[in-house]
Amino acid sequence: MYAKFAVSKKEWKRAAYMALQTPYAQSFGDAFTGVLKAAGVTITDSLIYEDKKPSYRSEVTRVLATNPDLIMLEGYTPDSVVMAKDIYKAAYKGAILAPSFAINAKFNEGVGAEWRRASGTWTGRRCSIRPPTKNSRPRCPAGTRARTRRRRGTR
Repeated sequence: MYAKFAVSKKEWKRAAYMALQTPYAQSFGDAFTGVLKAAGVTITDSLIYEDKKPSYRSEVTRVLATNPDLIMLEGYTPDSVVMAKDIYKAAYKGAILAPSFAINAKFNEGVGAEWRRASGTWTGRRCSIRPPTKNSRPRCPAGTRARTRRRRGTR
């Protein structure tokens, strides 16, 4: 599902996969990168990381050095909060795709309002996470909708 959505975005020609060390991380990553490779997308890095770290700066630096257009971030809320802050600090301008079970109200609370305003809209369920634009709206495929919405008057 995530891979098909990623392939549909023609601007994403280079992708990186980052996943928390879990039993499904490698198999999901192999399936995800396999679909992208078959569609002609270059896989720049595939990284499995440990949980409960205070910072993922070294992992983020490694992945961003490959200059991906898209990062598939497969993890749970606590590590996704830390990872998102480190990605933001590294000034990444590309897209991030993440599951809705990780990008939720606790995620929004964890990253803080300042970060959310600066980084754009984080969504899950096949919707992209992207840098802000003047008239930001979530990029979701037809028939789906973003789970995370901005409140009026916040930017």
